[in-house]
Amino acid sequence: MGIIKAAFGAIGGSMGDQWLEYFYCDAMKGDVLACRGRKATGSRSANTSQNDVITEGSTIAVADGQCALIVENGKVLEVFTTPGENIVNSQSAPSLFNGNARGVMKDIGRRIAFGGDAPPIKQVVYYINTKPVFGNPFETPYGGVPLRMTDYKSGLDVDVTAVCSGVYSFQISDPALFYRKVCANFGALVFYNQMQNHMKREVQSAIAKALTAVNERGVRLSKLPQYVEILEQAMIEELNKEWGALRGITIDSLAISQLDVASKADRLMAQTAQRDSMFLGAGGNLTGPAQAPPAKTYSPQVPPVHIPPVNIPAARVPQANSQYRAGTQTPPSQKPAPTAALELWTCVCGARNRGKFCTECGKAKPNKVN
Repeated sequence: MGIIKAAFGAIGGSMGDQWLEYFYCDAMKGDVLACRGRKATGSRSANTSQNDVITEGSTIAVADGQCALIVENGKVLEVFTTPGENIVNSQSAPSLFNGNARGVMKDIGRRIAFGGDAPPIKQVVYYINTKPVFGNPFETPYGGVPLRMTDYKSGLDVDVTAVCSGVYSFQISDPALFYRKVCANFGALVFYNQMQNHMKREVQSAIAKALTAVNERGVRLSKLPQYVEILEQAMIEELNKEWGALRGITIDSLAISQLDVASKADRLMAQTAQRDSMFLGAGGNLTGPAQAPPAKTYSPQVPPVHIPPVNIPAARVPQANSQYRAGTQTPPSQKPAPTAALELWTCVCGARNRGKFCTECGKAKPNKVN
């Protein structure tokens, strides 16, 4: 009796799963990344079963910007990316309406082996939003990241703090990987805000990594806008490499709206160094700070003034009589007697003279002076 009951249950269950289903998804909002597909049923439909079995030959409707997945027992069975109606080619649930009578008989035999009930098969249709998600802002963390600023003309080579901000858009490029890594076995909807904060931190990390490409080249303050494209490309490559392998997400577009020095003091320092270099006439030194030309000093050629030497006799210091050496100097108490040539005498003409002849008449000094 048990086998007969199982046979009747297997035939009844298999016949009940012969109906073909039609799955669709309404338009998803921009912040919805994934949702569960809906089976079209109406008041006149006899296919009201909710046994999570998608019969072979069923239709999956896919719109532009969507991708449909058939997940069987947690495994991605089929992926539909072509817009329009897609036919399910699943061997797990054969149907007579699809012309697979042999498959139906195998399915009945399998059901009998499980006691007449359907085998443990659970198939679900999920829709993934493949449209770009726009308007995601980003900015540098903690007020800025280090940036090497160089200027060979002024000899400037310092690390300053740079700020960077902008927006980016992304899209799901690998729906199967996105389902396995992000939203496996989810409920009705998966929203972007559930992973927004985590993705924001990863974008900030990508900014710091991308600035290394700029740091290796060095940058002048006035040439910062020229490095926006380089920084954008470096960020896209870094994020695609990380997000593509982890979540099946790629950057659709990225635009930097601001790339500048955060501190006014850093900007003033760079401008001051360039201005001083211009005023000093520095330049052309590629290996180190430019050297200013040496200052010129005016030195007039004035002939030197010759001053003849002046002999100043040494001061006489009075000493005691006992300190005078014999034969060199006469003590003050012993003055020499005046010589005869210096004696005053009177000539016969009445003129008084000191020499040997009279200055008036010219007569010689007599031997005996009156």
